[in-house]
Amino acid sequence: MAVLDLVNKNFKWIIRRANAQDFIENYSPNKKNNYLKLPSLSFIGNNFLGTLNLFQLLYPLYQKQGKTFYSDFFYPQNSLRDPRKFCKDNKLVEIQFSIPMKNINGFYELMEFIAKYYKPISCSVKILGTSEKYNNLSFFQKGLSINFDYPYIKNNEKTFNNFVKILLRHEGKINLSKDSLLNEYQFKEMYPEFKIWKKVVKKIDPYNYFQSEMSYRLNIK
Repeated sequence: MAVLDLVNKNFKWIIRRANAQDFIENYSPNKKNNYLKLPSLSFIGNNFLGTLNLFQLLYPLYQKQGKTFYSDFFYPQNSLRDPRKFCKDNKLVEIQFSIPMKNINGFYELMEFIAKYYKPISCSVKILGTSEKYNNLSFFQKGLSINFDYPYIKNNEKTFNNFVKILLRHEGKINLSKDSLLNEYQFKEMYPEFKIWKKVVKKIDPYNYFQSEMSYRLNIK
């Protein structure tokens, strides 16, 4: 996984690697996080007097050298670097998306847009392998997975719609399990296989007993 600074110039990368671990039965990654009990640091997320720029420059100093335990690798928000603490009322927007490896040249266009219009508190990049079974409606494809966070108060519909236009041009997909912003048109452009999915769901739940805010928003049932 790479942590990427999109606030300062030159897109500084911090590479993190995890140790290989045997499966630990009943292991829970949800370690107790006392960081959120500290006073609010939302002024950093708002980049007041360049505080976010400074924090991103200093952040590499807090990174441990060498490989990290796999739970910290997959769940970095359980550690000191919890982006919620830098947001007013601990409220943030998390956007996770992927682009296929064949369109990897679109990566920097997306990063430049995110850096210019979002100035995210955190951004991480992972490589996705090939799925053994392509049975997911949401997100999965061989390529790059990018995750970034920004304060909820900075949410802007126009900026998000422009971001999605670029993402669609590169055949990107937003992870639906973390989405709260897509509209019906964007969803159907991003996931053309939704028609097949709807037929399957109709057999399982013909009377639409199982609904959610997302299913109404995206009209997926």
